[in-house]
Amino acid sequence: MAECLAAGADDYLETPFDPGRLVAKVARLMERKLTEEPLATLASIVENSEDAIIGQRLEGTITSWNFGAEQIFGYTAAEAVGQTIQTLLVPADKREEMKGILNAIGRGLRVNRFQTKQLRKGGTLLDISITIAPIRDAQGRLSGASSIGRDVTEAKAADSDRERLITELREALAEVKSLKGILPICMHCKKIRDKEGAWTQLEIYISEHTNADFSHGLCGPCAETMYPEAF
Repeated sequence: MAECLAAGADDYLETPFDPGRLVAKVARLMERKLTEEPLATLASIVENSEDAIIGQRLEGTITSWNFGAEQIFGYTAAEAVGQTIQTLLVPADKREEMKGILNAIGRGLRVNRFQTKQLRKGGTLLDISITIAPIRDAQGRLSGASSIGRDVTEAKAADSDRERLITELREALAEVKSLKGILPICMHCKKIRDKEGAWTQLEIYISEHTNADFSHGLCGPCAETMYPEAF
């Protein structure tokens, strides 16, 4: 309050004192101070956010670039401001998509949380989740757009790995077959009787009901019986 009174009184040192004018001046100064403090707080929050918060004109020219944008995309504010989003961050196959988004912003629409690919300095492709909203001036006219981008590359890769693992487990479970219970088997020929009552060779039955495969050979005693000349 003392600062506002001092600032307001400066205008009256060489003019006749008018209490009404002084009060009006102080009121304006206090209103401006109350307005500037929240704006300064908001600017600090934006600047220090880990998300990329980028201001741009409607045609895509970058006007502001915060700390989060530097960390995610690798460009300093000095490198990015004045460039266009399309040429700096957007891969060639995504430029039509960005053009459509900027056209929507130009019509006053907001684009919420869509995922796309963008380029980090050096050419690395990132998965980015973005929200873009129009910016209006004091008269309510569209003057640009603000975008909030979050790098979801690692999260998306984790999701992809999890989906792949789930798919592999489902496929494995679908292939798993097991034998359980009592199996009726012929004590002489070793054939197994199935549910329909048909007798099936042991190896065929096991192959049909498990993931086991057979390779045929001869054990020592059988080989000696069948080929005695060899022994």
